[in-house]
Amino acid sequence: MFKCLYGRVASAVMVASLGWMSWSAEAAYLPVVGGPTYTPGVGGYQGEAVFAINTIYVGDGLAVGSPVKYDSVNADLGSRVVRWDLSGTAEEMDELGANLAGYTVTRSAGVNSGGSITGYAVKYDGLGNAVGARAVRWDGAGTTVHELGAIPSAPGASSWGEAISHAGIVVGYAANKQDGLGQAVSLVPVRWDALGNATELGVLGLDSSGNTQSKALAVNSAGTAVGSADKYDATGVSMGSIAVRWDASGTAAMELGLLSANDAGESFSVAVAINDAGAMVGGAEKFAATGVGLGSRAVRWDASGAITELGTIGTDINGFTNCGAIAINASGTIIGSAYKYDANGTPSGTWQGAPLGARAVRWDAFSSAAIELGLLGTAADGYTTSQAFAINSGDMVVGGVSRYDDGGNYLGEAAVLWGGDAQAMDLNTLIDPASGWVLTVARDISDTGWIAGMGLYDPDGLGGQDAYERMWLMHVPAAVPEPATGLLLALGAAVLVARRKK
Repeated sequence: MFKCLYGRVASAVMVASLGWMSWSAEAAYLPVVGGPTYTPGVGGYQGEAVFAINTIYVGDGLAVGSPVKYDSVNADLGSRVVRWDLSGTAEEMDELGANLAGYTVTRSAGVNSGGSITGYAVKYDGLGNAVGARAVRWDGAGTTVHELGAIPSAPGASSWGEAISHAGIVVGYAANKQDGLGQAVSLVPVRWDALGNATELGVLGLDSSGNTQSKALAVNSAGTAVGSADKYDATGVSMGSIAVRWDASGTAAMELGLLSANDAGESFSVAVAINDAGAMVGGAEKFAATGVGLGSRAVRWDASGAITELGTIGTDINGFTNCGAIAINASGTIIGSAYKYDANGTPSGTWQGAPLGARAVRWDAFSSAAIELGLLGTAADGYTTSQAFAINSGDMVVGGVSRYDDGGNYLGEAAVLWGGDAQAMDLNTLIDPASGWVLTVARDISDTGWIAGMGLYDPDGLGGQDAYERMWLMHVPAAVPEPATGLLLALGAAVLVARRKK
């Protein structure tokens, strides 16, 4: 098990509009507030739910996540939604029952400015039998779980919450048809109001069996939702899966602009984020004029639904690559990921069939050019990976990067913060190297500079307990958007304080 810690890096950073600025070498380390703990022979929480891309979210001074719970003999009890704050006290959110062995599953899918959480919980009957997932909400105060309303067409069917607005509007999807084993064969998008009442949202037709696969995935402050819906013609023939928008005042699915179609006339796209101005981002499959697939592309839709293809950081010699956008902030800056190719479009290094690795990228507002975010070294053949997960209103981006030394040797994963100059700041350089932490990935960032993620935590240094995966929360003042003058004043004050401490 990994027990090596970073050596001390005698610097910290502040961010100004012109990029990273060096802070005093004497500046204090930033504290890390750990999430729930794990102790061998006692139990606790480790890692995060492996079935979710992102299960950690941050608010102002609090974080939520979905680690896996273990008992005293290390039996897996399923993932649980937990919340922790500056005090370091973690609260496990209530669930909708468990089986006779105590196993159940809850998952967080988002937290709003009031601390309310949405996601889902697997529901069990009185005999310990699972009866499906349920979209749920946990309020900002307390741990009580609130099961959201059932959809009219299928009372008691499985449902999943995917996002929550500041006003408490939840969007997601539900199974309106299930097979004999309880597996969903048709999914419909759903919006739940602040009281938990469900409204089924429109789709783009049904197949010949009357089924669809349609989901609402994100919602803005106005209650406008975005996602995707299977599209069918009047005879039930598939036209692909299309990015859609549902306005807050209605239920009709508005089809967003298309990028291209295959030789069968099918298009594939999905919208995964929307800002308060109504701009939307996601991904779309690209096809050549012959119908040959060229991979996925990051795309932006304006409030009218018009599509713009965003730039890549290279393709292979056939024009193939994969990239997608995952988030957009209030000013329209977008983040996502893209495969990296060399200047000739020919992979000069491979790993599991990837070119030079997936890279975190940013697209500035009103631009389609892809900006590759900074790295922490590469392998000798140029291969590495990085991923951006979240962006705040000040264009500060967080994610994770593979670390390599100057000889191209892999050193592990690091949580990073990218500023306006796109340079990667390893968050491990801001914390005490004797803290027992190695921050491996940052998953979310607030407008006020709170960052949450995953790391390796070794509670006893070179003692007997191995490092384990633990969630963390920290505040990075440099990530708070301020005018450049304010940042310079803050920088000067920090240096003075550090000198006085010395």
